[in-house]
Amino acid sequence: MQTASSDPLFLIESVDVGSADVREMERLLHREIGLHRRTRGEWFSISGEAGALLLQWFAIHYLSDR
Repeated sequence: MQTASSDPLFLIESVDVGSADVREMERLLHREIGLHRRTRGEWFSISGEAGALLLQWFAIHYLSDR
């Protein structure tokens, strides 16, 4: 990912979705956070803190019953 960005990137938060569901979970995450935060392609305009909170919300909402 770093080669696609001129700004330094840091991993702040992650969630384990399982290899079988990774494409579906990425689609859902893009739908949930991407509509008003997408800047271009795979990139979003969001602070690290807000992104971490959104990933925590996403894990509770979509992954807690697995």
